[in-house]
Amino acid sequence: MSLAMDLAEQINDTKLLADLLNDKGNIYRKMAKLDLALREYLTALEIYRFKENKAKIAEAVGAIGSIYRTSGDFEKALKYQLEALMLKQDLGDVRALSLQYNNTAIVYKDIGDYDNAIKLHLKSLELKTQLNYLRGMVFSNNNLGETSRLAGKTEDALMYLNKAKQLADQLGNEELQGSSNLYLGRLFLDQNDLATSEQYLDEALTIFTTTQELSRLAETHLELGRLRFGQGNYDKAVKHVEQSILFADKSEKNVVLLGAYQALSEFNEAMQNYPQALNYFKKYTAKSEEIFSKKAQLSTGALRVEFEVDQKQREIEALKQKNTITHLELTHQASEKNTALLISLLISLAILFSAFLYLKHKKHQAQKTVLAAIKEGKKRLKLALWGSGDELWDWDLITGTISRENTFNNTTLPRDHIGNSMNAMQNVIHPDDFERVKSLFEQHVNNEKTDFFEASYRIKNTFGEWLWVLDRGKVVERDNTGQATRISGTLRDITTLKQQELALIELNSELEQRVEERTKDLQQTNSELSVTLTALTETQTKLVEVEKMASLGSLITGIAHEMNTPIGTCVTASSVLQEIIEDIETRVNTNQLSKERLQNALGQLKNSETLITKNIHKSANLILQFKQIANTNPTTSIFSLSNLLSKKLQLFQNQHVSQVHVRFECQSETTINSFAMSFDMILDILLSNSLQHGCGTERLINILVTLAKNESHLLLTYQDDGIGIEDNIADKIFEPFFTTKRNLGNIGLGLHIFYNQVTQQLKGSIHFQKNHPQGVIFTLSIPL
Repeated sequence: MSLAMDLAEQINDTKLLADLLNDKGNIYRKMAKLDLALREYLTALEIYRFKENKAKIAEAVGAIGSIYRTSGDFEKALKYQLEALMLKQDLGDVRALSLQYNNTAIVYKDIGDYDNAIKLHLKSLELKTQLNYLRGMVFSNNNLGETSRLAGKTEDALMYLNKAKQLADQLGNEELQGSSNLYLGRLFLDQNDLATSEQYLDEALTIFTTTQELSRLAETHLELGRLRFGQGNYDKAVKHVEQSILFADKSEKNVVLLGAYQALSEFNEAMQNYPQALNYFKKYTAKSEEIFSKKAQLSTGALRVEFEVDQKQREIEALKQKNTITHLELTHQASEKNTALLISLLISLAILFSAFLYLKHKKHQAQKTVLAAIKEGKKRLKLALWGSGDELWDWDLITGTISRENTFNNTTLPRDHIGNSMNAMQNVIHPDDFERVKSLFEQHVNNEKTDFFEASYRIKNTFGEWLWVLDRGKVVERDNTGQATRISGTLRDITTLKQQELALIELNSELEQRVEERTKDLQQTNSELSVTLTALTETQTKLVEVEKMASLGSLITGIAHEMNTPIGTCVTASSVLQEIIEDIETRVNTNQLSKERLQNALGQLKNSETLITKNIHKSANLILQFKQIANTNPTTSIFSLSNLLSKKLQLFQNQHVSQVHVRFECQSETTINSFAMSFDMILDILLSNSLQHGCGTERLINILVTLAKNESHLLLTYQDDGIGIEDNIADKIFEPFFTTKRNLGNIGLGLHIFYNQVTQQLKGSIHFQKNHPQGVIFTLSIPL
């Protein structure tokens, strides 16, 4: 690029030189070196103006306006964009004009003049519609929708954004579709229509994740964070905003970054997480100061560049005028060589004298023009400094002199002579700050890899008070050895900002104290709750023991009741036997035993023996069931549970083919190391209950048993479509001796044994689903 510019200067091709300067400005702009880009654009603009190339002038003016918009100087940005708009209106390029309407409208939106912004966006849309420029129409409708939303015109915003979305869908352009969805989501979020907003924002997030548009991802995550917060989902809200910060930082989207920090501060404050809220507020403040600092530095640099370019242009004009006069003089002298010597001498002397007077006059005029330009530049610089409140200083390190513009009142800073080091400032700067400031200054002056000098410190005013200032400077001239010879910078009064920072620190201290007090209160409350919990635990233990004793008493009463009948019957039968035997023995001893009487006695003996045998067997069965309640089977083995269940169910089906229809479903072969007898007993009890309690009618009962397995548990489900279990007794089915069929000889231990086998022997759990009157469903979960 430098070689090409040198060549353009050598061949005196000023248009090529201007084009190269413009291209160089574009490169600096992409590198975010805005002050350098501005310098190249301004230089190129002066050449274009000299050449009267309106198209190139409009292009350069628009680029300069964009630079000022980026730096935050919206007044100058609007001035240049309006100049570019007027130029493009005369050029007749409809497409370029439509884009310029759009760029100017965006600056109006930035300064809050939404009416003018909407007006220019509509003109841009009109021209793009004439050209059938669909992509541009999407941009204009999106901009109109967003600007109308900011202006509070909700219906207009919705109309424009829906048009934009329709056109984007028609084009199939993901970037445009994502933007439309983002703006629609933001609009419905403003209206608190969270469901609709979520739909659009999720769609936008999907698109931008695919296209990897980092700045758009930052905006979408921020809006989703606000949406989740509105839904009360604080965790997701924080995660979305943290993602927004990540993408905004990567894409240097400072507006979104500030919004994200502010949102996180508000979220944590709403959740009463005050320390975290304060932390994010500090980050927000720090970022704001950093952005403001960069904008102020860029603004000051822009003023300096603008002044230097203007000054150089004035100097070039003066030199041009001087060279023109000299050339005329030489030409005139050469034309008189052939005349007479005396006449030539007299005429030459006259011409020389006249030229001398004329040259002196023109030089004086040129000097006046240059001085006027410098005066005007200084006036503009003073106005800019007055507006920002900054002091501009320029320090000549060779002569030790310093000049100040827009100086602070009542300060003790050196005005004219300062020397060539920071030592002259020792009596002005606070002792605690001086060494640090001196070190930072010398690092920059000595070219120790610092782009600029920046320090905040305290200076003494005429009342003996300390003021906080922010000092920024940069070496602008160095000699051939690299030694700094001149440094310029700005000084800003940040006393108010420091006072706010101190107030913030005090607030932080107060918040920490409040947090500490609340922590103490919580610890005391936790201590009290711990004591209460201990008391409750002891009470619970006592209640469990009481419940155990009550259950044991109920169990003993049930056992006694069930055993009483068969044993009582056996006692009665044995008494009858004893009476018959005594009667026979008496009759034999007295020879009174007849055949008829013996036959009657034998019949009674046989009946009593039958009765005793039957009740003894019944007692034995009861004792066996009582043993099963105690889980007395400790033997485990490796067996195929699926085969065991399949065979058991097939056997039951064959035995009761007219009453039930059994179906078994198993995903795969299941081999386990467990209590086979327990599974056999569990299935026996469930099948018996379905047969005895489920058959309320003559219809066939359908039984379905399913076996499944996951990583840690067996899942066994038993289901029938019998009459089911009524809701009012469903909570009692696992109690011992509870039965609804006691008149049929049932004692009510089946499901109690079933419960003990599953929970005690197999260490599993049972879920009973109330499904009356449509049968029963038992789901067993047994650890492997």
